[in-house]
Amino acid sequence: MAAMSPSRSRKSLLELYAEPFADLPPLAGIIAGAVLGLAGWVAPLFAGGSAMTGVWLQFGRWFLWLFAVAVLVYTGGGALRRAFDRKTFDATDDPAGLSWIQFERYVAEFYRRQGATVTPRGGSTADGGVDLNVRHVSGERLIVQCKHWRNRRVGVKPLRELWGVLPDENADGAVFITSGSFSADALAFATGKRLELIDGTKLRTIIAAVKRAGA
Repeated sequence: MAAMSPSRSRKSLLELYAEPFADLPPLAGIIAGAVLGLAGWVAPLFAGGSAMTGVWLQFGRWFLWLFAVAVLVYTGGGALRRAFDRKTFDATDDPAGLSWIQFERYVAEFYRRQGATVTPRGGSTADGGVDLNVRHVSGERLIVQCKHWRNRRVGVKPLRELWGVLPDENADGAVFITSGSFSADALAFATGKRLELIDGTKLRTIIAAVKRAGA
């Protein structure tokens, strides 16, 4: 299994378990927050006659309420972010002018428009640079790396890294997307593998097709 990046290892327990709700449908976060809040409310009812048990249950009550608030905050933030991503996607035909984080979210929205469930990961060398986990309605699971290199060619090295983590990710395939282009060595490396390469020209073409289909 790939090593955990430093940025992830610093996450608190609340962040670790509440953050995924930012990428789930809002209803899931609302239900989870309500259940956690209710659990915190009823926890003291099980205190019984033990003072120590009462103290621990009171602590658990406040933790559950704090967790519920965190879930709702991440849920709301995720809903606002996806609304902004939808607006950016609809208004942008050529992603060349986007920032790197906007480019990743643009690609995520592209997959969502096809009915897929997308979980942002944030790339790092330790995990092969995986930026997105994508699960299509068919059940197919992909790992996706995005490189917003408008004036650079993607060489074979990042492709090797992404391909190398595919078995550990238990994915059906990998996709490497760039706003630029790929070198000849990179194209040769991907041949015959479950590794799809999408350059800037191809990306603009398939984005246009998705928009026409949804019009």
